[in-house]
Amino acid sequence: EFRPVLMVILASGIGMLPLALGTGIGSENRVGIGTASVGGIFVAGLLTLILIPVMYNLFTGWRKEPARLDSMAKNLHENDAHID
Repeated sequence: EFRPVLMVILASGIGMLPLALGTGIGSENRVGIGTASVGGIFVAGLLTLILIPVMYNLFTGWRKEPARLDSMAKNLHENDAHID
């Protein structure tokens, strides 16, 4: 589910950019929290979209998905033949 996660990350990160880049009276108090929030959202997004799937594949041993899916499809079709 790459696209929904990417959309949430971009929307929240871009939405907080005015807070991080703000100018005006009192902005020096808000710029720090804005920068930390935007940076945290983008780092969490990178971890979610890149690091976690890579680590999952390393720990599960890079299984061969097509063979497993073919056997699941075969079992599904066999079960359909018995349902009348």
